[in-house]
Amino acid sequence: MVSAFIVGLTFGLPLGCYMREVGYAKKLQDAYRVFVPAPSTHTSDELKNKNVNFYENIKKGQVDPKEFERYVYGGQYAKRNQD
Repeated sequence: MVSAFIVGLTFGLPLGCYMREVGYAKKLQDAYRVFVPAPSTHTSDELKNKNVNFYENIKKGQVDPKEFERYVYGGQYAKRNQD
């Protein structure tokens, strides 16, 4: 028991301090959050499905079928075509 404490104090404390100073602790926490997201994060189910709205508006005659990308991507449409 005492030997485990001494080993932890000898190796664990300096390693933990080093990881904190270099920023590895934050990187490990961020990597963990990728695999186990916080419960407050949004899921894709909460996002608005613009495709369904677009096809409903086509049936109503409110949208031209050529405007699909502009309708779905909004203001980002011009930026997507520049690349």
